[in-house]
Amino acid sequence: MAKTFCKKLELKRERLHFQCEQELKGKMLKLRQLYLEASQTGNRLALLLTKSISSFIVLFRALLHLQRMPASGSAEKIFAGLSQLRT
Repeated sequence: MAKTFCKKLELKRERLHFQCEQELKGKMLKLRQLYLEASQTGNRLALLLTKSISSFIVLFRALLHLQRMPASGSAEKIFAGLSQLRT
């Protein structure tokens, strides 16, 4: 049943773009807040950044998908793809 549901699922690019933008803004705001709290200690800051990266990778994959670029693979591949994007 799940396969049938996914086949019928249609994602509009504009909505995906808007959702990615909202998610990124929210995550950046939260990261800034936690950064200020963790900046007192190097260990807490390193842990924060390590824990945060996985949620950003998901959004980075979606951004690459929106640009019709390969969006699968390791974090290194995702960052390499991001470096190809123009601002």
